[in-house]
Amino acid sequence: CTRSFHGVKVAFAFDTPLTPQQNVMQRVVKAILKRETALLESPTGTGKTQALLSSCLAAQRHLMLQGQKVGKIIYATRTIGQVKQLPGELRRNPYRALAAPLASRAHYCTNDAVKAREGDNARLSQACRKMAKAVEKFRGGGGDVIWDDQNPHHERQQTVGCPHYRALSSPQTATTLHATRPGCCTSSSQDIEDLAGVVNMDDLRRLARGDEPGHEGACAYHSATALAKRSHIIFCPYQYLMNPSIRQAMGIENYLEDAIAIVDEAHNVESVARDGGSFDKSLFDLAQLEDYCTRRQSVRGNSVSALGDVVRRLRTGLLAAQEVWCGPARDDDDDEDDSTKYPCDISMAKRQRFRVSPDERDVVPGFDWGAADRRPTTVGFFEKFQLSPDLLNRAAGEASVVAEEARNADGDEFIIGDQLEGLAGCLLLAYQQRTHYAICCRAWPNQSCERPKRFRDSLHSQDLQRLSGTEPAWGFELCVWLLHPGVVLDDLAKKVRCLVLASGTLAPLDQTERELGIEFSRRMATKALEAKHVVCTKRQVLVRAVGSAAFESRPPVQLMGNAANLKKDEYRLALGAAVVKLVSRCPGGALVFLPSYKVLSSLRWTWRDDRLHLRYGAERQGREVNTILRRLERAKGTVLFEGKGDGGDATHEETIADYKRAVARRGSALLFCVYRGKCSEGISYNDDACRLVITVGIPYAPAFDHLVMRKRAYNDAKIKGGLALGMAPGACDRGVMSGQAWYATQAFRALNQALGRSIRHLHDYGALVLLDARFAD
Repeated sequence: CTRSFHGVKVAFAFDTPLTPQQNVMQRVVKAILKRETALLESPTGTGKTQALLSSCLAAQRHLMLQGQKVGKIIYATRTIGQVKQLPGELRRNPYRALAAPLASRAHYCTNDAVKAREGDNARLSQACRKMAKAVEKFRGGGGDVIWDDQNPHHERQQTVGCPHYRALSSPQTATTLHATRPGCCTSSSQDIEDLAGVVNMDDLRRLARGDEPGHEGACAYHSATALAKRSHIIFCPYQYLMNPSIRQAMGIENYLEDAIAIVDEAHNVESVARDGGSFDKSLFDLAQLEDYCTRRQSVRGNSVSALGDVVRRLRTGLLAAQEVWCGPARDDDDDEDDSTKYPCDISMAKRQRFRVSPDERDVVPGFDWGAADRRPTTVGFFEKFQLSPDLLNRAAGEASVVAEEARNADGDEFIIGDQLEGLAGCLLLAYQQRTHYAICCRAWPNQSCERPKRFRDSLHSQDLQRLSGTEPAWGFELCVWLLHPGVVLDDLAKKVRCLVLASGTLAPLDQTERELGIEFSRRMATKALEAKHVVCTKRQVLVRAVGSAAFESRPPVQLMGNAANLKKDEYRLALGAAVVKLVSRCPGGALVFLPSYKVLSSLRWTWRDDRLHLRYGAERQGREVNTILRRLERAKGTVLFEGKGDGGDATHEETIADYKRAVARRGSALLFCVYRGKCSEGISYNDDACRLVITVGIPYAPAFDHLVMRKRAYNDAKIKGGLALGMAPGACDRGVMSGQAWYATQAFRALNQALGRSIRHLHDYGALVLLDARFAD
């Protein structure tokens, strides 16, 4: 069907778009035509993605036909898993458009030998660059092989570089992909499922693997970046759009002029934008960066003099923090009184008494700056570390040159180059926007950690050689944290034609708008959209709260899912008993959401512990103890747990695929997920894949996390106003969220995202159960 909005005819994939979809399309078209920003809240399951695709493609085509300048559509979403889903959504859309899904080399690599040899993503990326340079060297006549582009896998050049990169030069490569497909035009209904112009990540990987060894196809990563240059729409994770250094490295910076930027699943965009202007660098990191700058300066003269000075002053400042924390360094035969207590002694005593994890950090006294909570302003940091604006400007310029040269180098320098560019750029931004930053130095007992950090063995600089390979008792890091996402978002909003943020959980909308920055708010001419859900809440959704539960014949336990209770065996067993009762009475798939991976791991251990169950009155069934985990397996068959994706854990994609297969095969399964995890946001569990969602607790961030405390204090300070925040005397910003409101909003957005996994379309239905006494009250 077709609808007209602001003079633009928008073709839609289905016969009749829902009311929320029409609202979204109307707002997006208006924002694109009038160069505005837009904030759209449309509940999960209302077809938001199709509405966004149809409206932005229609407006792009309309402007092209009128001869107006319009750039690419950059459609950013939260995770790589969601990026993989978007080309499938575009195939269902009645518009044909050249599309390119962007992702890292690690996600695209099909060279199994290199992946097995290199291990981590950084090493794999560097190996990829080296092999690409080797091929280009031979193609340019710099090797002892006469290169044949017509036959990239000829036996005389088989040993050069990566076979997938060699295949890029093949003339078949261009025709294999969608280079000759028509541009942005409507298709008939019979063509919707047959769009050769839309490739997803799996398509590119399949083409890269080829039919058999020796006939490999073109590299999926380089194919995607080549497609991006001529595509109408780019799909990517929104870190690629929000983080200035990643944006530059992926080439997206080149596409921003007059671009239509769509950020889906934008409820996390504030934290991602703040991360884009922040960094944490340990003493170990700074020693490595300083060593690189010193070696480069000895070879090339003063090409990095300012950059080297900045890194050296940062390391010197951290050494000063170390002296405050641990006391002055002294020889073993020094007779100084050992009874002197330094902050490190007090911290260690407190850690031992309260069993604090060694990974927890402490702020070094006197090395804490910010515009709120009675801290010295961040100007004090730049003065103490002797970082002038002129020095920072020169260092940022040098870092850009270093990063570009490092990307083309033969060695492992590109990682260092990217780090230096990010560090210098972030420091300059922190100076320019210093009222919106918090800066501190933190310490942790390095040798008490499970994996203590060491200085690199290959430090060559004269000042650093004595540190090579050493493992200090305490580690130190410099934290530069951006507290206002508008600093990054304003810069992005100024570069693009239109910026649209869409999600199912953006409320409170007016205060969210104020969080997003001055430029975003200024260009937002229309009030934020708050669309309604399309399902009947009385007939299709059952919502219940459970405030208490009992294990076996023991007294009921109040289900208050806070950190203290989650450590108690009695609470864990009562919680497990409640989950067993609920999932055994519900058909289809069931999802249970937990506050963290640590909680998930502890519950999993508790629920399979035979001795613990016997102690609390569990019975035996034959030789086996009737544990919670065995009861869950009898009730649902397959029980899966979301992993972090590292070590021996399955990836979230494998876990979701196993879960959906189990539901399709047996009609039921159970998946334990983590709030804000990759199984919890933006994933569709349609129909029987999720008939029940159970949430445990409220996913508040750790209240005493240093960054959380500073963000809360910053928001409270903006409401009070003052010169420290760059405001005029007597001025304040009462429209911004208070620190407590911001803290609660982040938690309830994560909770609402989890609850939204059940209802995915107009005819879907399910039950939502909140296991927490705070909701039962």
